Amino acid sequence: MNPGSNGEFYDYPVLPGGSSRGRLERVLRSGRFAVTAELNPPDSANPEDTFHQALVLSSVCDAINATDASGANCHMSSMGICALLTRAGYSPVLQISCRDRNRIAIQGDVLGAAAMGVHNVLCLTGDGVQTGDQPEAKPVFDLDSISLLGIIRGMRDDGVFHSGRKISSPPKLFLGAAANPFTPPTIGGPCVWPRRSRPGPSLCRPSTATTFPCWNII
Repeated sequence: MNPGSNGEFYDYPVLPGGSSRGRLERVLRSGRFAVTAELNPPDSANPEDTFHQALVLSSVCDAINATDASGANCHMSSMGICALLTRAGYSPVLQISCRDRNRIAIQGDVLGAAAMGVHNVLCLTGDGVQTGDQPEAKPVFDLDSISLLGIIRGMRDDGVFHSGRKISSPPKLFLGAAANPFTPPTIGGPCVWPRRSRPGPSLCRPSTATTFPCWNII
């Protein structure tokens, strides 16, 4: 994945069943081991701070996760990081937390991200504001990760907003969710993982390193 080369579109062939043209989906559908890593979002408006980290990750990763105010702490936005990374030819994963935006804003962000060339979206419910350094902030939580997956799946597959209004050019996205394989009641999360699969994510990623596959195509 070389900056500015757009090589992610040609490293692996487009295989049947694909929902995007992104590198991450191509690697996974080819049966190869895929590596992703989170880019530590800068507390800065200087794009070079993002590019410096991306350059290091790009040599070992198939996609770079742009976190969305993880831990309920403010940093450069996931959308801003994705805009910088796609412009430079990297393959980013847009993370969307339901904590800070309602369904109207999120659906607009999804269209904007797809228009910029983002191919991957990771849907997250989000940490509560009380865990961050601004606990007085008002949380939104209009959706959770499950309902968000369903809405974006409808935008992608059915070409409609949640309201039913038609989208003239639907976004082509590889959708994912995070799951904790150690969540009770059972180790491995057999209750959690199927529940996340029903709304239609293309993959599930454990929230921690485990002996389970890090990305499961569903």
